[in-house]
Amino acid sequence: MYIPKPFAMNDRESIVRFIRENSFGILFSQGNGRAAATHLPFLFKEREGRLGTLYGHMARANPQWKSIDREVLVVFPGPHAYISPAWYGEENTVPTWNYVAVHVYGTFRIIEDEETMKRLLRETIPFL
Repeated sequence: MYIPKPFAMNDRESIVRFIRENSFGILFSQGNGRAAATHLPFLFKEREGRLGTLYGHMARANPQWKSIDREVLVVFPGPHAYISPAWYGEENTVPTWNYVAVHVYGTFRIIEDEETMKRLLRETIPFL
């Protein structure tokens, strides 16, 4: 994704807070020559791994998890709005769309340990 330098978010605390506040993300992957995407709630453990670790739960019936063979991308979308050129008060301006999103790249791993899965589900879904 192209990000003009003035709009890049590089503050780790802001990124962590954004992921926590917008934790329903989209997992994108490639597998079997096709792109796939699934909307999932994520749990972010910022102290696990070099840059943190994301955990999510995908239904076994979802075919995406069976064919992931590379790096994955999780997008956490946030607020967005149309910006009219009339708002600039200058001539020769164009419309744009302002938005906030965080893209996280990583390696997909399946967790088979039942106790770990139960713990992660309890942490992800507070009313369990």
